[in-house]
Amino acid sequence: MLRITIELVPSGVDEEAQRIATMLIANDGTGNNKFGNYAYAYNYSDRPGEPESGTVTRYARADGAWKLVKKILNDRFSSNNEVADYLVDRLKDYEEQE
Repeated sequence: MLRITIELVPSGVDEEAQRIATMLIANDGTGNNKFGNYAYAYNYSDRPGEPESGTVTRYARADGAWKLVKKILNDRFSSNNEVADYLVDRLKDYEEQE
């Protein structure tokens, strides 16, 4: 199982970090060596509501965990690959600054 936790870190102060969302992803055991089938659920810690959930089938295992997360987010949020791609570019910029 994968667990992805999103924290808000006000002004970069770790001591003030607050978890605002969590996603769980689990292999459902029905895939093969090349492709996996996954179930996922996520919720927000900072707002009320029931968890969202879904499945991803025939995911190429070789693509790795981050592409699986990206696929789930794109599928759930209007398949807006432009926004996800923009965020990938921003993350690269952020990592270069460190």
